Amino acid sequence: MTASTIEIPRSTRKTGLFAGLMYLSACGCLYIAYDAAHIVLNGVYNPPLVRGIGIAGAVLLALLGFLFTKQLLSKSPGLVLNAEGFIDNTSGAATGLVAWEDIVGLREIKIGFSRFIAVMLRDPAKYIGRPTKSATRQLFENYQKQYGSPVLLSTTMLQCTPDELKAMLVARLTTQ
Repeated sequence: MTASTIEIPRSTRKTGLFAGLMYLSACGCLYIAYDAAHIVLNGVYNPPLVRGIGIAGAVLLALLGFLFTKQLLSKSPGLVLNAEGFIDNTSGAATGLVAWEDIVGLREIKIGFSRFIAVMLRDPAKYIGRPTKSATRQLFENYQKQYGSPVLLSTTMLQCTPDELKAMLVARLTTQ
C-alpha cells in the first residue's frame, strides 16, 4: 500500500450479521418445507407447493449465506482507492478498476433503506461489456437503465458511511 492508496476494509460485523441472518432464514425455510402439511397459503391448502417454496427459499438463502461467509473470510479490502482509480470488492458483481479519467460525476441514490453512490461514466458500455458472466452484464445494463450508471457503490459491507465514501471519492476526483 503506497501513501496515495486508501484501502477501506470490509465490516466484519455487518458481513457476519448478514451471513448469520441468511443461514437462519434458510433454516426457517427448511422448517416450512418440513411442516408443509400444516401450512395454508392465502386460504389454499397445497403442501407440494409450500414444500417447493420452502426448499427453493432454503437453497437460495443458504447460497447467499455462503457468499457472505466467503466475503467475511476474504483478506482483500472492500474498496481500494489508488492513483489510477478505484477497485470495488464488496460484491460478486465487481467492475474491476474504474479509472478516475472515466468518471464524470457522482450521484447519490436511495434504494429501499440503503444509500448508494452511482458513478457516472464517460463510456458506460465499456464497463457493461467487461464481465464474462451474462447475468452480471445484464445486471449492469439494468443499473444503467434505472440509475444512469452501471457502477453503484454501497457502504453496507464497508467500514465507512456513504458520506465518508463520497467525500473520499470527491477528494480524489478533484485532485486528478
